[in-house]
Amino acid sequence: MKQTLDHIFILSFLFLISCGGGDIVEEIIDKYENGDTKVEMKFKPDENVLERYTYNQVGELIYFEVDSLMQREFFRAYLLGDWKMKFMIVDEDTVYNNENSSDPELTQNIYKFTHDSLFVNGWKYEASYKVKYIDSLRVDLNGQWKFDDDSLSTYRATSVNDKDTLIINSYSEFVWNNFLNTVDKEETVVFIRNKVNP
Repeated sequence: MKQTLDHIFILSFLFLISCGGGDIVEEIIDKYENGDTKVEMKFKPDENVLERYTYNQVGELIYFEVDSLMQREFFRAYLLGDWKMKFMIVDEDTVYNNENSSDPELTQNIYKFTHDSLFVNGWKYEASYKVKYIDSLRVDLNGQWKFDDDSLSTYRATSVNDKDTLIINSYSEFVWNNFLNTVDKEETVVFIRNKVNP
């Protein structure tokens, strides 16, 4: 009897673990003036699927859309717009954290994805890349970045030809793998949508 109960417990535990999967990440991205939900996004990380639910003012679902971010067109549509770095960790050291920035509006680089380009603008920093969006959450970048005034000793300019992979965390957050192109360091670089306050 005890052995049967042990087997039931073990099988139940294994079943719960196998069914757990990735949690669905839900975000409300637009509300009506009365505070009711207008647009809600749900991201399913196991499938890389983004779902958009649009409701009318009485709460009825009026539009539903499903995008597989593994397909180039949907992946590009996901990235379109302005993003900023949330944090950067290199070999367990936090190199940058947006929340600790004293005046993020003055120092923050803004990454603007368009249909075929990526433009980066910030304090003494600018970059321009041609972008190819590829299935399976990959981007090919070809361009150049510059830092500081070319008359100063801190001036840097570098050409870039990269193939990188992104990991989508939610509608408004992704991880950029190999952002720094280091081979001997472990890096985690997370980006969030740049929300403009009205």
